Amino acid sequence: MKTIMLAASYDHILKNDEDLRDFIWFDHNAYNVHKFRQWEEFEYVFEQTKHQEKSEFYRSLVRIYEKKSGKEVWKIGICLKPEDI
Repeated sequence: MKTIMLAASYDHILKNDEDLRDFIWFDHNAYNVHKFRQWEEFEYVFEQTKHQEKSEFYRSLVRIYEKKSGKEVWKIGICLKPEDI
């Protein structure tokens, strides 16, 4: 998780890697990713649930909160098959 967010905090990587932008939902989050370099200022919450429409899939979600404000500042979600977990 930290590796992905660290890569996301470098502008030249984001500008040249559309797949990474899509993977981390960059265009759907308005938070300044450069702040992710201070890892100790954030809390990471991992959630895993069954996909509601397709029971063979799990929905994994990572929520990132600023410790200081308690606000959720970023989230990343993916769907995985059980054998990929």
